[in-house]
Amino acid sequence: AAPDTVFVYQGGDDVVALAPAEQAVSLALALAAAFAEITDGRSASAGIAIGHWLEPLGDLLRSAREAEKRAKRLPGKGAVAVELQPRGGEIVHVVARADRLVGLDLPDLVDRFRRDGAGSLSGRLPTDLRQYARAFPQADAAFRAVLARSVKRQGEWPSGTADERERLVERLYGFATSYDQLRASLPGEDDSRRFERVPSGPAQLADWLALARFLARGGGE
Repeated sequence: AAPDTVFVYQGGDDVVALAPAEQAVSLALALAAAFAEITDGRSASAGIAIGHWLEPLGDLLRSAREAEKRAKRLPGKGAVAVELQPRGGEIVHVVARADRLVGLDLPDLVDRFRRDGAGSLSGRLPTDLRQYARAFPQADAAFRAVLARSVKRQGEWPSGTADERERLVERLYGFATSYDQLRASLPGEDDSRRFERVPSGPAQLADWLALARFLARGGGE
């Protein structure tokens, strides 16, 4: 999953490692799967900090620990949280259940932002969806419609690729709705408290796509 990883610390059920940015989420998912296998299904959460190579490691370690706390706060356990600190621009915070991240298939999204031709995605897609997310705190049918339009407009979809495009839209929409489903499962809490614990699905989808775009550009943002 992450052949270039350097393990800094391994003790008990804690691991600290350095890995290339593009391999970090895959590493977290692989470690969580391995941990579940050897502990009869116990979950593991991960915090990831991605920053410029000149960033002090101590600062990145603190950011990773804060990300881990956000992952553990997400209901249901077994989550991955990432703090992206681009050299220029705003810091991005994302968090998702590990099983949902597997379904999102981040490496495929990175590839779509990186390549040209059929099935590729424009770097403008995350920006579009961030704007829409302000109007759609939940992933309802109206959000699915604007998501489908954005994917169609901000991608290369020649004749014969309509089915592939629809599968991608459904995958992205399913990921966004998973936050609503998780939030709805919280008993006895008002909406404001639920949104504190589980962030907006459309906004998180937009930010995960922004992370994929960042990785596709090799950190050139």
